[in-house]
Amino acid sequence: MKKAIYTSLFLLLTIPSFSAIWRTYNTQNSGLPANEVVAVDFDTDGTIWVGTIYGGAAHFYPWLNLWVQYTDTNSVMPDKEVRAIAISNNGTKWFGTKKGLVKMVGDQLTVYDKTNSLLPSNRVNVIRKDENGFIWVGTNGGLVKINGDTWQTYTPANSGLPDTVVTSIEYDANNLWIGTFNKGVAKFSNNTWEVFNFTTGSFPSNQVFSLGFMGSVPLARIAEGVYKYENSSWDALPIVTG
Repeated sequence: MKKAIYTSLFLLLTIPSFSAIWRTYNTQNSGLPANEVVAVDFDTDGTIWVGTIYGGAAHFYPWLNLWVQYTDTNSVMPDKEVRAIAISNNGTKWFGTKKGLVKMVGDQLTVYDKTNSLLPSNRVNVIRKDENGFIWVGTNGGLVKINGDTWQTYTPANSGLPDTVVTSIEYDANNLWIGTFNKGVAKFSNNTWEVFNFTTGSFPSNQVFSLGFMGSVPLARIAEGVYKYENSSWDALPIVTG
């Protein structure tokens, strides 16, 4: 699976004069536990959570210049590689690792894997919160929807999900967009699945690295470039030069 790695953490701070200040945080000038930052989310109080490849998860309080680290050496975090973070409306934190899903309530961490939950694979690639507050978890074994204490698993065997390996998840309105590693893009809306991939001829590739939006237009990044979904069709995003 292609990996997106960002060196260090860059924060854009806006001050009342509407000017922007960029500050760089790395292991040399701060308590950032590793320079390979691959996930960022914001707590309900505005503090910052980051996930790293080699340093676990870290909580940053900018006004105190304080970093608090959670890794496999100082907590029950099962691995140093934290590739996904999502924070629920009630402040619950979710972390994705290659050894399971971690739920944090207050200071209490609970690890979920195939042995104690409906998680279909211990490898968690992506976590997203939708507008209803549901948590969606993409793994190497399928997709999981978490609604409070209720878990629901989607796989190719029990749903229209085309592939077990989920690489990315995004949402707009009532549509959940799911990128997969082997079978293109799936759109899940009102319990109905629509699949776009190279095999069906509705998408130029079967391998999706990431999803996003340009305004309200869904975007998919693949090896051939970035494609947008408009007017029921996927088309290459024009490259602007100059």
